[in-house]
Amino acid sequence: MTSCWALLTANLPGLTEPAITQYRIYMLNPQGGIVSGEDANCSSDEEACELALAKMFGFRRAEVWIGTRRVSEISKPS
Repeated sequence: MTSCWALLTANLPGLTEPAITQYRIYMLNPQGGIVSGEDANCSSDEEACELALAKMFGFRRAEVWIGTRRVSEISKPS
């Protein structure tokens, strides 16, 4: 079976598949405690933060982590 990436780049020599990294997105309560968490495979810190923001239904704060490095804390305006 041919991957989607291979099909998309068949006629574009020199284009390489983007690196994918596993991030962890945590939704936080108002006190900063973790309410939920999920893995996210993203190609950049920015993409992971955008995904976290898009998933913040009912939450005002989230954190994005990659391993032991906190990438960002995201807060929605009140």
